Amino acid sequence: MAQPLRLRPPDDAEFAPFGRWIRPPRNPGERLDLGFALAARDDAPTTSRAHVNHVRASALPLTVTGLEQHPRAWQAFLPFDITRYVVVVTEIRPDGGPDPARLRAFLVPGNTGVAYAPGTWHAGATALDRSGHFTVLWPRAPYPVEDDPMDTIRAALPDAVLVGP
Repeated sequence: MAQPLRLRPPDDAEFAPFGRWIRPPRNPGERLDLGFALAARDDAPTTSRAHVNHVRASALPLTVTGLEQHPRAWQAFLPFDITRYVVVVTEIRPDGGPDPARLRAFLVPGNTGVAYAPGTWHAGATALDRSGHFTVLWPRAPYPVEDDPMDTIRAALPDAVLVGP
């Protein structure tokens, strides 16, 4: 079996092609504007949406079998009561699909959120240690249809990938 994809700490420069890490302000009275996460890529009609999800706990090593992308909009996850979680992203192949050879995995502390840029291939929300919740900011079509290619695209990886410490 192949070596697991190693988890790395969140790094702003390394993650920049995929989106950005969301860290709370350091000083009292400061605010972090998350308006960028509510913007769509094109002029297609979208509605700013926010929801809270419940994510079951996973254990390392993780097995990743597929990824998803949202071609027109950012998708931001703000940990609500998560101790730590895993973010898996990859680059886009010339045909538009995910590039399994260029996967990256990050071990993210529960005080840091993640915002995926439009079109970023990523794994679903994965909490470690215990089940928890994320608040999700995601501009979507006014009446999204599951697997609408302008809203969400899913792709299976040719081989399952282990993600470990």
